[in-house]
Amino acid sequence: MRIQILLMISAKECRHILRDGKTLLMLIVLPILQVLIIGFAISNELRDVPVTVLNLVADPDPVSLKQKIDAEGEFKVVDLDGPLSNLDHAFKVGALKAALLLPAGFHNRSVPDYKRQVMIVADGANPNEATLIIANLKAILKGYLSEKELESPEVDLQVQLLYNPSLMAAHDYVPGIIAVVLMLICVMMTANAIVRERELDSITFVKLGGITGIEFILGKVLPYLFFSLLSIGMITWLATHIMGLPNRGHLLWTGVLCLLFILTCLSLGMLVAGISRTQESALLFTLIGMVIPTFMLSGFMFPLSNMPLILQAISYLVPSRYFYEGIQSVMVRGLNFPQVWPSIVILFSMAVVFFTGAVHLFKKDDL
Repeated sequence: MRIQILLMISAKECRHILRDGKTLLMLIVLPILQVLIIGFAISNELRDVPVTVLNLVADPDPVSLKQKIDAEGEFKVVDLDGPLSNLDHAFKVGALKAALLLPAGFHNRSVPDYKRQVMIVADGANPNEATLIIANLKAILKGYLSEKELESPEVDLQVQLLYNPSLMAAHDYVPGIIAVVLMLICVMMTANAIVRERELDSITFVKLGGITGIEFILGKVLPYLFFSLLSIGMITWLATHIMGLPNRGHLLWTGVLCLLFILTCLSLGMLVAGISRTQESALLFTLIGMVIPTFMLSGFMFPLSNMPLILQAISYLVPSRYFYEGIQSVMVRGLNFPQVWPSIVILFSMAVVFFTGAVHLFKKDDL
């Protein structure tokens, strides 16, 4: 083996890597991006989770307990205005993640222990987060009772989970999996199909037959619209009939959210195709710009509240965030248009912007 030849070939490959921006992106930028996002995202810590402390009857406000919960840094105590009936609405719209309900005379040592039935009500839509919230609230409550010398084995601590009493993972993961599948079908496959035709110069021959470039591209996109709708239907049927995912909201808004997200992803695929000149670059754009953010910044794998503010700000640019929040709100929480209209409007706006940008790029390239 000739060392000199090996060094010459290695030097040539190094020059090629340094000249090729896509290769440098894969070798240097992508690993750094993954480490930063995953390093900040993967965390079992809670941060500023909204909770409330309520007395079921008129008792002195448990200020010291609220202060103890607030002081831990994991929770942020919020006060509910109005009657106890507002509690359900606060959970539905996401203003609360947990509530601590205290019985009458909780702070009175003369009250018998069997009457001290404390209830923790938690949002179970995200099973992992709910488990952490319950465990941490129990620990805080136990420490508080010890400090006040009120702790007793007879104090009954009950837990009620909303939306997902059995803590099934499907309630949290299925909406996110739908987003990932649609990203793969709509964005990656659409972009790859259009760029492949550009590489083969098929569009030029088609235009000679009187077909415009936009007609040709939309014709390439329509099959992926059909297969995306088919995939959505199959996944939704499996999730509701096999995996036990409920659909508590109106089926209309589930369909509207799915259709708008599909149109957004198809428009995004066309935009990627307008930017890319090769199938490799289209795949790279899709992987870094679409698939990884869908996993990391949509909220279905890692809570966005645990991330730094810069990553939370970037997540507002990720379409799958609005789809995940909207579809989980409709299917799991039972919300309808008055609560999910922001997700619908944002997805519609993104679809229009991406499609307009793609058409502009294709016209610029005389397609």
